Order: sequence, then C-alpha cells, then structure tokens
Amino acid sequence: MPTQRQAPLSVRQAIHQPPPKLTNTPRVEMVRVYPMYPRRVFLQWIIRNPGTTPAFTYQVYRSGSAEGEWEHIGVDLNVYYYVDEDFPAPEDQEEPGLFSMQRVLYYKVTATRTGDSSVYEVIKKMEPWLDARRMGMHRKFVRDALVALKKVIGTEVAILKKRRWGEQCDCVASTGQPTRSNCGTCYGTTFKDGYWEPVYGYAQLGSQPIDVATAIQGKVERREVTIMMSNVPQVEEGDVIAFLRSDRRFQVQHVTPTQVHNVDVHQEVIANELSPSSSEYNIPVNPWIEPCWWEV
Repeated sequence: MPTQRQAPLSVRQAIHQPPPKLTNTPRVEMVRVYPMYPRRVFLQWIIRNPGTTPAFTYQVYRSGSAEGEWEHIGVDLNVYYYVDEDFPAPEDQEEPGLFSMQRVLYYKVTATRTGDSSVYEVIKKMEPWLDARRMGMHRKFVRDALVALKKVIGTEVAILKKRRWGEQCDCVASTGQPTRSNCGTCYGTTFKDGYWEPVYGYAQLGSQPIDVATAIQGKVERREVTIMMSNVPQVEEGDVIAFLRSDRRFQVQHVTPTQVHNVDVHQEVIANELSPSSSEYNIPVNPWIEPCWWEV
C-alpha cells in the first residue's frame, strides 16, 4: 500500500486556525516582523508555555519564499529579538534589498531548549503589525477565503516565487540581460535556479478567450486570465502559478490584494498563460505522489 504522506509545509501554514489551547508544550510565536526603512527589519518573538526550564537558544533565517531555501543570519541568540541589517545598496543584486517594491521577505525563527535539544520553529513574512482585535478579524477573513478556495471554488496550485537576488546565471551579459530566451538554468530570471522551492495552495482560475495577434513571426496567441488565491504566499510580477491538475502555467502580471488594515486577506491576480514551449514548464513541481497531497 502507498505510504501516507503529510501535506507540504506551505499548505499546513496556510490553514489559519484559532489560537491553540494552553498546553504544556512550548511553542515559539513571532509577534513582530517590521520593516525599518531603508535598511533594517526588526524581528521579535516570544515563547509560549516555556515550562520549568525557560532557557532557549534561537536561530534566525531569511528567504524569498515560505519554503526556503533559508539563509542563516542570526546564530545562537539568547534574546527575544533580532535586527536584520544585512541589506546592501540598491544596485547590488547578490543580496536582498528593501528598496524594491517587488521583494517580499520571509523569516524563520527556531528555538532549541537547553537540556533536551527540542526544536520549535515559526515562519512569518514581513508585514504590518495588527493588535489582537484586528488580528482576530484578519484571521477569520483569511480562513473564510481559504475554506472557499479549498472546498468550493478553487483547485490545487504550485506557486513558484521568482528569485530577485542571488548568484547570477552564466547566460547574463555585461548589460545584465540574459543572452538565451529559454535558459534551463535561470529560466530567464538572470539568477541561478530561477525560482524558489514551490509553495502549494489553492486558487480559482477565471475563463478568458485567447487573443490572437499578428506579428513579424506570424500569429501570436495570448491568453490573459484572472486568478483568485489566498494571501499565502504573496505573489508578485514575474512569479509563476502552476495549476497541478491540468499543468497549465501562468506568469503573474499584476496583483491587487484585498486588505484589512493594510494586511492581505486574499489576492486577485492578472496573469498571462505561458506557451507550452516556455522554459518554465521544465521547473519540477512533482505533485503526483501516492496519495496526492490534496487527498491527505
């Protein structure tokens, strides 16, 4: 018989549930991920139910996706906060920056308890802070949108977050532009690997007709669609959304989030369908496990 597998981490994170009842199990909770422009991000966390041995060591990680890969930026901390100041000048493409409006940062904090080496972790993206009442409202709106997408109107998708910093691909010219349109290493992003690890979730695909235009190379087909999806992860121009049951892939053009007090509830996306010959179809998402993750 096939082995039962748990849903991907990103799917489990996207399910917003009421706060857990008090137990004896410790957990780490991120209470602030606040941008201090132009070159700082302030993080603050707390330990719930620390037990009789409240001695913990903390590690801080940063990524461009909720799935990683993670860059270790805070090592063996014994305080409950961290200021991320490792942001370069805006022209530096090797590291993340805060100057671009198309760079969403995710942070992970792990807590290791002294004595038994138990590890607890939390992941949160950089976003405005809400008080307890507004956080409760936001949690309910997000949960309602997710339930509607998962149970009624949506289907399973993999979101491929475009890399916006990192090691440049060998196909990049001195001008900063890729020299190959279908590069199998960067997929046209100019950065090696092109996209972060896929984040799995649910989305609703709107139906739009195919627009046929005449160009020098002949007839060019183009389909622009609307996609409604949850607020996790936040998508940006250039990201790719892959619908898993049909393997149709779309590149994000515009995003209009629905917000409560400047915090996203769900997202309405305008995207172009990619041609089956596009290099983005070579990016593995591999949803076909036994059983499929959405049936677990």
